[in-house]
Amino acid sequence: MSDLKKSIKLFDGMKLINGKVYCPLCEENGPIFKTRLNRDKLDIYVCDECDGLWFMNNDYVLYEKEGMQNLEEYIEKQFGDLEKTYLLYFDYDWYKEQ
Repeated sequence: MSDLKKSIKLFDGMKLINGKVYCPLCEENGPIFKTRLNRDKLDIYVCDECDGLWFMNNDYVLYEKEGMQNLEEYIEKQFGDLEKTYLLYFDYDWYKEQ
């Protein structure tokens, strides 16, 4: 197991259920996956159900960016359009318990 997976701190309200992290925004209905956009070099964390969005800082703490509550808002603010932007992968196993 990598050091990164051991030291990630979950955002307040996130729950770990059967090794998957679940979203606090949609009452734990959606698992959160790690991904990257084709037009960005930053890993992002997105709820499969509500498109809630989180980022990770240098201390491996997940956090929200003000004004970027979901994936669509982030893409529109960063790149201006949705048509040319897509997710490169879906990693639901990004978090492992110690």
